[in-house]
Amino acid sequence: MRYFLVSILILSSAFAKAQLESSQWYFGVTAGIDFSSGTATATGVGQLVTGEGCATISDDLGNLLFYTDGSSVFDSTHTLMPNGTGLLGDSSSTSSAIIVPQPGNDDIYYIFTVDTSDQQYRMNVGFHYSIVDMSLNGGTGDIVPLQKNINLLPLTSEKLTAISNATGDGFWVLTQFEDTYYAYEITTTGLNLSPVTSTVAPFVELISTPITNVDVAAMRGYIKLNARGDKLVAAHFSNNTTAEFAGITNVLEAQSLAYAQGGELYLYDFNNATGVVSNPQPLMTRADGASFYGVEFSGNGRYLYAEADYMLPSTTTIYEFLRGEILQYDLTAANIAASKTVVHTDMIGPFRGALQLGLDNRIYHSRINEGFLSVINNPDDAGTASNYIYNDFALTNGAQAIYGLPIFVQSFLLNGDINAVDHCFGESQAFTFNTSAQVESILWDFGDINSSNNISMDLNPSHIFSAPGTYTVTANVETLVSSFTETIEITVFEPAIIDAVPMDIELCDEGFDTASFDLSIIESQVSSTLNQSVSIHETDEEA
Repeated sequence: MRYFLVSILILSSAFAKAQLESSQWYFGVTAGIDFSSGTATATGVGQLVTGEGCATISDDLGNLLFYTDGSSVFDSTHTLMPNGTGLLGDSSSTSSAIIVPQPGNDDIYYIFTVDTSDQQYRMNVGFHYSIVDMSLNGGTGDIVPLQKNINLLPLTSEKLTAISNATGDGFWVLTQFEDTYYAYEITTTGLNLSPVTSTVAPFVELISTPITNVDVAAMRGYIKLNARGDKLVAAHFSNNTTAEFAGITNVLEAQSLAYAQGGELYLYDFNNATGVVSNPQPLMTRADGASFYGVEFSGNGRYLYAEADYMLPSTTTIYEFLRGEILQYDLTAANIAASKTVVHTDMIGPFRGALQLGLDNRIYHSRINEGFLSVINNPDDAGTASNYIYNDFALTNGAQAIYGLPIFVQSFLLNGDINAVDHCFGESQAFTFNTSAQVESILWDFGDINSSNNISMDLNPSHIFSAPGTYTVTANVETLVSSFTETIEITVFEPAIIDAVPMDIELCDEGFDTASFDLSIIESQVSSTLNQSVSIHETDEEA
């Protein structure tokens, strides 16, 4: 005699994963990283060969869409888009391109580009945008022919960054030139061609001299917005004046001065409702003697990191390298500039390179001609506990890092998960939120408008839904210095109704150890409810 377990099982889960648009990186010489699994994995399928600027974009599940060095655009098959060449960025520009989606249209993406000129910066062609339509070229995307290289500014620096706007229904894209920031907003109606302009210190002069490559150094360096969208940092590699080059005719001497006299590191307030940049705070200036290039905010938003190079002028080479430093600033300190901590120093030159936060909550440092990336492994920790390790992450064989790493809409780097399960009506559902950030509070909205307990401020609440159905649950998370929102859908099922049948249903085996059982004949005895289905299994594990 054999016994069979008959049960009605509802097994489902709801899991809101952090946005994965920044999960694929392509940079340097055919170098790549895939973060979509939650762990950084080196890849070698990318086609970029870029000295500095690069940008990639994936869908919200982490599937690659396309990537660019500001001049050429490769699709998800690592093939050039048919109309994907001739963009007016430059792979020698710090942030040659950034990719921003069109809100409300899953097919449309903007590529913003900034040019440079290694001969004389005034020769560059400025700030442009092009539009990629993912419905073209069999679904792998292409640049729309009449929406390519549309000029926005005749001249700008090598700086680009982007962030979600205050209402979460659009994005701000920022660039900078001299002492002015230009903030362009993208919403469901498209790109607003009239930027919000903010004039703030410092003034970074475009050198008026025919000496080759003097002015380029001043335009170098990253800008980054923090994930909350209320802070902006700018790294200026140098900040010279035209007068300092009076009488100099030797190109090498001029370049050496341009590189070695120090730059500027500034922190600002940013209003992501209005696009205004304000309250310039000098963290380090030219008088401190360092040149700045890479900058990044920690995952928890508390710390700012900057990469600094110390150099001396030389008569035999462009500069004499002294040392490089990774600096940490505490954004919660009463005096942020005074909170500076040197978390790493070495004399392995060149030191200059991008700092970029990954979805694994580590900050990666690109250093030229290395088959590795250096890593700040614990950027949420103070001081040297942040754990910078030189050449800590190996790239694939033959791939090389140069100066740049891909940049993203900074709000794509927020990292948080809502954990919950679909369940039957009448059961209490527990909610938890996983994030590396230091959570101060969470405002939960269960989407259950008929419940008097629809809102909760508990960090880990429980809720009994008022009726069966599908609910959109929202968690508004406030950390010490950042905020973000995650949502999931929860399904509350009708309770299973089981007809009155015996607890054990048994059939006898009388066929000399062989028998044929057709238990489908008893399905209607278990449940006669039309919107329920019954399946029959020999074990719990199989079910």
